[in-house]
Amino acid sequence: MEKIYIQKDRVITGPYAINQLHLQRLRSSDKVWYEGLSEWKTAQQVDFLKRYISSAQRNSFLSRFLGAR
Repeated sequence: MEKIYIQKDRVITGPYAINQLHLQRLRSSDKVWYEGLSEWKTAQQVDFLKRYISSAQRNSFLSRFLGAR
């Protein structure tokens, strides 16, 4: 299982097992790194992490994207 590091507001935490990510309130703009990545990426750029992005943030993004008010 991958060990994932998260960088939020310039603070790096981790490593986290995948099953711990739902507790981290991952944002799409948070940087992530795990062994095999050549550089830090945003959580949104890593397909298997998208399901762990905070649902409150996903709903806010969809509202802005779809123009809902």
